[in-house]
Amino acid sequence: MTRPFFVPGIIGLAVIVMSVVLLGVFPSRLPSLPTGFVTPIIAFEFVRTTDDVQTIFGSEDSPRRREIVRAMDLGNRLDYIYMVLYAAFLAAFSRTCARITGRKLFYLSMGLAGVALAADALENIQLLGITANLASMDIGPCLARLHMMTWAKWGSLTLVFLLLVPYFSRGGLYSRVIAGAAVVCVPLAAAAFFHRSVLNEMFSGLIALLFLLTIIYCFIHKEPG
Repeated sequence: MTRPFFVPGIIGLAVIVMSVVLLGVFPSRLPSLPTGFVTPIIAFEFVRTTDDVQTIFGSEDSPRRREIVRAMDLGNRLDYIYMVLYAAFLAAFSRTCARITGRKLFYLSMGLAGVALAADALENIQLLGITANLASMDIGPCLARLHMMTWAKWGSLTLVFLLLVPYFSRGGLYSRVIAGAAVVCVPLAAAAFFHRSVLNEMFSGLIALLFLLTIIYCFIHKEPG
């Protein structure tokens, strides 16, 4: 018996470590957030208006604004490491699926991992641009680009896991649970896109769960040989 996903699993462990680091850097709680949100960085990624931004960071004379900006900026800069790691994990996992099954479909999920990486990098440029222009609140162009880049990232991640469904559905109960969660992600993403609310928290949480379940799969799955 062999563990064909061992190398992707090692990358996945680095993803988990970096996730923990980011949890410690990004603000965990704020006095107020847009309706439906409980996670500050998720609320920031999905902001649509200057009022949303004002709600997250507080007024200009707020004593906490500088502290919140500092934490958000540091987290978003460290996030460049995280995005490279998670994209590498998804690409390595997809490549292994292609090698095991001989199906070229999984090379498409590799490509989408690269799209997610590029969109995430561009998303962070907008987030850093918003915090850099809080004083003037001249952030309209950043908000428009942020909406596109955020959904390009989350949409690509949703499609990566959806494309992996044919692989996971061929396995046992655990892998079929992953396949089912990946399928549920699609309507949840659509609902969150059209109705920004707690649905965005649920959607992003499900993506995070899919990452965790897939990383665990790397270490428990064995192939004959």
